[in-house]
Amino acid sequence: MEEQLRKSERLGAIGQLAAGLAHEIRNPLASLSGAVELLAADLPASDRHSQTLSQIVQRETARLNRLVTDFLTYARPGPGRSEPVRLRALFEELAELVARDDSLGVRVELAVPESLEALGNADQLRQVFWNLVRNAAESEPVDRVVRVRGMRENATVELEIEDRGCGMAPETLERIFEPFYTTKPKGTGLGLATVHRVVEAHGGRIGIDSELGRGTIVRVWLPAP
Repeated sequence: MEEQLRKSERLGAIGQLAAGLAHEIRNPLASLSGAVELLAADLPASDRHSQTLSQIVQRETARLNRLVTDFLTYARPGPGRSEPVRLRALFEELAELVARDDSLGVRVELAVPESLEALGNADQLRQVFWNLVRNAAESEPVDRVVRVRGMRENATVELEIEDRGCGMAPETLERIFEPFYTTKPKGTGLGLATVHRVVEAHGGRIGIDSELGRGTIVRVWLPAP
């Protein structure tokens, strides 16, 4: 509990820094993006080189804007309006998204009761579980299956996302919720950090058990309505 408290304090301080940085970047970024769009509209169609350069600038400013949005989500993850969220329907939606992605080649197996609900913000919880389900799918499970289980115990809902994929080494597991820490070549390191912040802001908690080469189980506890 002491270690979790220290980690929460560290992450909270980084969250405040991220919020200030994101606000300082967002305004000039919007001006830059608007100016480039106006310049691109005046370029002659025959000037292919300038058209290509303007497309690169627009693409990269859009990428920076998405990164700033991730910063703000991480920095201020409060649930806002809380309501009962039907978890079976949420996971069925995510399972369909995974099934449509041919690059993953994985199916999601659900054992979540129709009546199971958690108290929170539906959009934020969808982001949390999409991150966790997609991470499990990208771990290359040997049986090509991601298993999701859910149950209610008294005033708490427990959800498990399990894969039999590559797993994580102990040193990775220790740092997995740190912002900007990532093992993915193109990752920002904000996905699981944001998941951790959003779950805590909902009055819940999250834990991970993983073994290198054997797979991972992520458990999320949330308040029930």
